[in-house]
Amino acid sequence: YLVIKDSNGFMEINKKYGKLDGAWSRWYADGIKEEEGAYKNGTKVGIWSRYGMNGIVVEEWNFDNQGRNLYEVTYYDNGTVKEYKDYFSKTLQEYNTDGSLKGDKIPFR
Repeated sequence: YLVIKDSNGFMEINKKYGKLDGAWSRWYADGIKEEEGAYKNGTKVGIWSRYGMNGIVVEEWNFDNQGRNLYEVTYYDNGTVKEYKDYFSKTLQEYNTDGSLKGDKIPFR
């Protein structure tokens, strides 16, 4: 377990045999959480979240046990979903600020 501090904020990380393993968190200098997730044997796994300065989630990612990104979600400032990117189906769905669908799914590479 390590805590690393600098002028931009600080991080808490866990290492096992020299590799990141377990919970990982980073805070802004004012103490508001900036990002959190987990590592397994040096690889990002599970849900990772990034927060704005107001403490509200602005982005989320979900990684499988091999570190592949399954999906990514970005949010509006009001907390509703702005964009959902599905890396399995390679589609992007956009939303309006009220949470309604903006249009059809868009393919991406």
